Formats: sequence, C-alpha cells, structure tokens
Amino acid sequence: MIFTSLKIESSDPEILYRVLNIENERDIPKARIDVNIINKNIIINIETENISSMRAAINSYMRWINLIEDILGLIKDG
Repeated sequence: MIFTSLKIESSDPEILYRVLNIENERDIPKARIDVNIINKNIIINIETENISSMRAAINSYMRWINLIEDILGLIKDG
C-alpha cells in the first residue's frame, strides 16, 4: 500500500471540510481517504493500492479544493 498525507491551509476550513466530506462519501476506486480538520488546516490522508490510484486521488482532491476556494472567493468578493 502507498500512503500520503496532505495538509491544506484554508481561510474557511469548516466549509472546506464539510464539502470535502460530501465528496469523501463517494467511492474512489482503489483508494481509502480520510479527511480531518485540525485548527485551520484540512488533513487528507490517502491510502492506495498503487501509484496510479494515488495520483488520481490527489488530483481529484486538489481540483475539488481549488474549485471550493474559487467559489468561496467569489462569494466573499461579491
């Protein structure tokens, strides 16, 4: 198994955490994902069977995080 942990700082970690947990309920093939919030940080633990699955899981979560942060920025600016 391959394991990594991502630490994401956010100005609004509670919202980011709630949205990522919705995505976490979906099944990502060959991956086990755990999302936690510690202080103002989101911790994403990813365990996969192989490097390709790891790459896919990281890319998915990074895209979701980027999208959420963009939407939060638009809401705060508008």
